[in-house]
Amino acid sequence: MGTFTTMQTRFSRYLMACAGVWLLGGCPGDDTGQEGSETGNDTGMGTSMGSADSGSGTGAECIPSDMEVPALDLSGCAADANDYQPTVNDSADDTWPECANDGGGYVPFEQPGSAARTEAYEMIRSIFAAGTTPNDFTAAREQYSLEEGIESRAVRREDIHYPNIAEADQDPMVDFDKQCTIMANVERYPDRCAGPSKISPIINEAFVAGQAGEGNPAVNAARIDAAIGWFMYLSVIKEAIFSCPPADYGGDCDAAWGYYNGATDRGSPMGLGGDVMAASAQTNERIFDGIAAMRCWRDAYPPEMDADTSDPLYANGSAQLDRAATQGMAAVLHDRLNQQLACGDDAEANWAWIQVFGQAIIKPAEDTDAAQADIWKALLDNDAPTPDDILAGAAALQALFPCP
Repeated sequence: MGTFTTMQTRFSRYLMACAGVWLLGGCPGDDTGQEGSETGNDTGMGTSMGSADSGSGTGAECIPSDMEVPALDLSGCAADANDYQPTVNDSADDTWPECANDGGGYVPFEQPGSAARTEAYEMIRSIFAAGTTPNDFTAAREQYSLEEGIESRAVRREDIHYPNIAEADQDPMVDFDKQCTIMANVERYPDRCAGPSKISPIINEAFVAGQAGEGNPAVNAARIDAAIGWFMYLSVIKEAIFSCPPADYGGDCDAAWGYYNGATDRGSPMGLGGDVMAASAQTNERIFDGIAAMRCWRDAYPPEMDADTSDPLYANGSAQLDRAATQGMAAVLHDRLNQQLACGDDAEANWAWIQVFGQAIIKPAEDTDAAQADIWKALLDNDAPTPDDILAGAAALQALFPCP
């Protein structure tokens, strides 16, 4: 049964009681829950992943390697010509008009309720950092299931990297951004409806196992942590790019801010933002700029009016945010891959975490370079990767997402 570890990294900046504790040591289990899959083996994680016949692997039977993943190098990265850059001369030199965010902070339309979900995410992490008994899983599940909490949104979350649900399949009595609450749509569009078809099942099954004392508790906790991180990433993109444009939805731009860092300033992020900052402070800055850009674009239109998505600023801000957020996910994974080579305190849990969290960027990878995406997907399918496998996966990430 391995023990839940307190390895060294980003974890619980929100609660002082957990300051300095590592983020779960954890991981998503032995299956990827691959795209479109809604059935799985007895772990509930989708189709079985890879082969564990390698004696030199870095999975559950990890053998430390003296190899290291090359350090993340963003030194050659520069902002795109059309990016919003509020920290450079207060945005005076970029292509964006004057905006309330030009001072480098984030001025919301309204305080986002999504910040409370990031706070609950931090609470779940603090619970698992202290212990992974069945009672701990019950306490963590209470945080996950709070009214208007993470679960309430995970069960309908869309991955907008995939095509939208066809208009003929949309229910006009259901909000445009809640179409994945319709089971027929979940079945027809499992990739678009990633929350109910992929993320929620991972979380629910890991909670059930953890509360029953089944399996490695560190693995169960890590699956939960990684799947919530996946949800947070999709939420940042979805809220700012998909939900924010229609009339009376401007506050959803603010929701992206709350999902990313708990509605904090750029220098003290919680949750997913804290993970990104620990992996790359530069990437954290660029994601914050992208979120701020989308709020600036929406501010040009009255709240009661649909904002114009043919506006070049919408295209520029969307591209800026999506690029930076996706590279942020890659940066976090890059760090985890290096930890895997060292075997850490619980390599099985760390690898399971990678296998879940790494699914979040499959579609952006496929859209960027199919060959490199295949390398990444093959790594996620491998239960016992060798050091060479991990190095190849890290190189694929760097090639796919070189700059925020």
